[in-house]
Amino acid sequence: RGAVVNSSKAPKATGKRKGRCDLPFTGGDFWQSLITETPQAAREVLAAAIAKLGIQPDRDQLKKLTNRLVFALNALVKTGAIKDSGKGRERRFFSA
Repeated sequence: RGAVVNSSKAPKATGKRKGRCDLPFTGGDFWQSLITETPQAAREVLAAAIAKLGIQPDRDQLKKLTNRLVFALNALVKTGAIKDSGKGRERRFFSA
């Protein structure tokens, strides 16, 4: 008989995730610095972020950056750091 293998154990993580998309740091005041007095759609803020980072994001990076944007904009509006108007695709963000 061969060695018994415990198949209930999960393999150990190696620290690297498959398909990981590395992006530059976008915390702190990064998103707030992109908001101007002129009302902008989220898509325009995203374009400004890509330009400021100086990257050509692939599909995974774009998805991750968009998720960061949505979270940051909602948090900034909630804290009163920026203002918004409209709903859905008509929603615009501008400095307070």
